[in-house]
Amino acid sequence: MVLTLNGYLFHFSNPFEFILTYWEVFKSQYYHFNTNEKSPVIIDGGSHIGLSILYFKKLYPGSTIIAFEPNPKTFAVLKRNIELNNIQGVTLINAALSKKNGQIKFYVGRGLLNWSWGDTGKRNKIAVTRFSEEIFVNSVQLSSYIKKKVDFLKLDIEGMEGEILTEIKNKLKFVEKIVLEFHRVKNSDVNTSRRIIDLLKKSGFAVSIKQANLLSIPFRKTSYDNEPFRLLICAEK
Repeated sequence: MVLTLNGYLFHFSNPFEFILTYWEVFKSQYYHFNTNEKSPVIIDGGSHIGLSILYFKKLYPGSTIIAFEPNPKTFAVLKRNIELNNIQGVTLINAALSKKNGQIKFYVGRGLLNWSWGDTGKRNKIAVTRFSEEIFVNSVQLSSYIKKKVDFLKLDIEGMEGEILTEIKNKLKFVEKIVLEFHRVKNSDVNTSRRIIDLLKKSGFAVSIKQANLLSIPFRKTSYDNEPFRLLICAEK
């Protein structure tokens, strides 16, 4: 299915998933950021079908973007959306971000609706239902792609954000701003909001939190012990 909207052509297979993603990215502007750079460097971890890339290009047409999407089927849709709109200055990488280079197990949606929102490298209750399947995907270390200043880092990687931030902690000095979707992983000491925020603060970032309704709240009012499943964590030098 192809739809013309907001000056772009959008290719997608799941209309409901597209509407929700479009609303978050273009209407609620989850990934808006300000910079004085005419050609900011952006890293997009978990690019899905490319709406975030198209948003970044509308915001900063001269931006250079490195984008990662592990699911081969979703990557094909992502690639088509970039080609349909003749977007330049984007490097697409069909791989998961991980603490190691090689391959990892990856859980992807299946069925009539082709949900790909929750595709993840972390085993969870959703990942082991009859609506999902296990595949192997290529994996890369994000640290190898951070060699100079990164103006904006976006991470939407379904429970792997703590692992990836730990992997790049020595490279965070190059990163100016971060927006990540935090997804709580049960019984994980790595992927907790407290660990992530402490790591960011120790790396020189001021941190704020937005919930799903996008009401900004100070972190001190958010419980570590009973945290929501999904939060937006915003960090800025």
